[in-house]
Amino acid sequence: FLRTSYILLYQRKYQHHKKTTLALLIYLCITFSFLTTFTICNIFIKTRSFVDFRDYPGGPVAYMQAIHVSPPIATMTVTAFFVNYLTDILLLYRCFVVFRDKIWVVCLLFLPFLGITGLGFTFICTVSRSMKTLWNTVDIGLSYFIISSASNVIITALITTRLLLQRRRINAICPQSYGKVYLTASAVLIESCALNAIVYAFFTIPYGIGNSLSYLAVSMCTQVQFVASCLVIYRIAKKQAWSRRLTE
Repeated sequence: FLRTSYILLYQRKYQHHKKTTLALLIYLCITFSFLTTFTICNIFIKTRSFVDFRDYPGGPVAYMQAIHVSPPIATMTVTAFFVNYLTDILLLYRCFVVFRDKIWVVCLLFLPFLGITGLGFTFICTVSRSMKTLWNTVDIGLSYFIISSASNVIITALITTRLLLQRRRINAICPQSYGKVYLTASAVLIESCALNAIVYAFFTIPYGIGNSLSYLAVSMCTQVQFVASCLVIYRIAKKQAWSRRLTE
């Protein structure tokens, strides 16, 4: 986070595209603030569940279910949602950049994003008004996470396919060294947020079947989503990400 922020601040001072740089910096700071709040609440809850009340009847999971009306759990749920939602926005933006010459693809992907937005904010209203959590609003939560997870996987697959096709096209007409920084295997994985899609599925599956593993997976999922966003923004800041100019 600090390294990416430093590069963005440096670019805003000395480089062009200051509006884009400022927008990315604001996005990064907002996402980091949500993640920090989530982490603080998560540490507090896990400490009480696994240390202070480890002998609670039914174990730590039963204790977390018993205190689901507590403000820390509600706060953790809301902040986890916003980290996820902001990651979806960044992924959709990168899809727009990669498919700039095929805008109809982005329009099709924007439709499930509208559904994610509606379900997500309905879920947040339910949590904030009735002090419920991820695990006792399963109907709304499951619908949201299934659509969001499917959307992530589809966008990741589309971006990956597009970049691989572009690499093949570039290698056919240019020296292999040309465009290498944009189209290495690691670059494709970072650009497509593949790590985010994999970990998202790791959370959604146990959450959908009611497995207690989801209590632990949600922590990792939220952290990885922020890391995936940071990696994408870092490549943008270093001028190593796929850009609109390359698409055109």
